[in-house]
Amino acid sequence: EISIGGGAAGFVVDFGGYLRRDATVKISAGMSAVDVRIPSATAARVSSDSFLGRVDVGDGFTKDKGAYCTAKGVSNSAPLLTISANVALGLLSLRLTEEISLPSPEASPAMA
Repeated sequence: EISIGGGAAGFVVDFGGYLRRDATVKISAGMSAVDVRIPSATAARVSSDSFLGRVDVGDGFTKDKGAYCTAKGVSNSAPLLTISANVALGLLSLRLTEEISLPSPEASPAMA
């Protein structure tokens, strides 16, 4: 589990790269702008509990069972990135990023 917290600031949380196993992330912020970036190829579910804050959801997310999901998150693909965000008096922005063009870890040759 990963926990990220902050206040009275803006920050970017970028989940670029390959997700090799399920991961759970908790984001807690107050009076902050939090920009969450998720690769479009990643299975992800983002739930938000905002007090006097708002959520700005970019293209490519679908609302499913109270969470904002990527296409693979809706289909319950694995591994799954589960994000729980609590932003008070701030803004949570969800954005998909382009798929990375690196070969998957399974396709990479072993280093000599």
